[in-house]
Amino acid sequence: MHTASAAPTASPARAGPRGQVQDQAAAAHDLENAASPLSRAHNTDRYTSHGVLPIGRQMRWMRSPWGCKGLLLGGGMLATICLTAILTIGFTLLWNEEAPKQAEECAQFRVAFIGNSLTYYNDLPHLVRHLLQRNINTTIGSGTVEVKACLHGGSSLVRTFSEGSREKDAEHIGGHDMVPTIEELLTDECGFDVVVLQDHTQSPAIDASRTLTKEGLATNYTPLLLQNAGVRPSLTILYQTWAYSNTSSVDEVIGDFEEYTEKLEEGYNAYQEVLVEQGLDAIVAPVGRAFQRIKEKDEALWMELYRADYKHPRPPGTFLAGTLISTAIIEHPNFTGMFAGNRVHAKWPAEAKVYIGERPPDKKQLRRMLADAQLR
Repeated sequence: MHTASAAPTASPARAGPRGQVQDQAAAAHDLENAASPLSRAHNTDRYTSHGVLPIGRQMRWMRSPWGCKGLLLGGGMLATICLTAILTIGFTLLWNEEAPKQAEECAQFRVAFIGNSLTYYNDLPHLVRHLLQRNINTTIGSGTVEVKACLHGGSSLVRTFSEGSREKDAEHIGGHDMVPTIEELLTDECGFDVVVLQDHTQSPAIDASRTLTKEGLATNYTPLLLQNAGVRPSLTILYQTWAYSNTSSVDEVIGDFEEYTEKLEEGYNAYQEVLVEQGLDAIVAPVGRAFQRIKEKDEALWMELYRADYKHPRPPGTFLAGTLISTAIIEHPNFTGMFAGNRVHAKWPAEAKVYIGERPPDKKQLRRMLADAQLR
């Protein structure tokens, strides 16, 4: 950001009426240049970060004998030029008050999360931020990764769109970066490179709720996602969740673990098709399938992914989800060059808050899990 330096100086006064006119014309030219973006491009050290003279300097210039005071007293064409220039500066100042944030004020890479407790348990947003931050290419920007979220415990994508986030749920992601509504989230003036969507645990697996979500994606989400894509080229990631470890309560509707996993995959693939048909770039992060692979290789380790309620993740399960989502981002062609690599360090980061009563998993457990999920 350029800092303001000395105010523009007038040429030395020349004797006689012709000299006065030349001085006044030069002053008018300086003022026009002060409001000109082309001139600012070559004289940025003379202006503020918004590209205009500081207000104090403008007022001093206007009161000076060679400035607007002199021109307006002189009347005629020069007075008209001066008045036009004053109005130009005024509108420029007003525009800069309401202008979108400049690129240097926004993080290099931004991710938005929309979902429920399967996203806020163990602070998935800040875990993903950490995994991306470790790999960001610092040679092409600020090197910062930022996350925001709109999360509502027990909710579906349809319900969260209408009701927004719950204030009490913010504590589970460290008490910050929670946005009240999806509209406010997706119209953020900095935009998001990635938007992660997560539906209710059963909605994608049941025909009726799957249909409702597809309609909601097409009608409510798509316009905002397209608007966001106009700010930053954006990728939508559908966070495919996992089947319950004990499906006895839902067997009649959804089936056993394998059937449930299959139906979840079908549901999220259907969501992807809706978004792609609407002109969005969308992929599925197959976290549920990774849970299934671990079950097939090591059932004891698989059970360690779940809390006692059979559905919410313990920290290892969240780490698996975060690794799959961050890998999908880093390896996507949209972001070629944005990241320097994909180093997954099997260590829980301090910035991601584990859920109440949980402890960060140890390195050995995380390494086994990533290997069984075929991520190492």
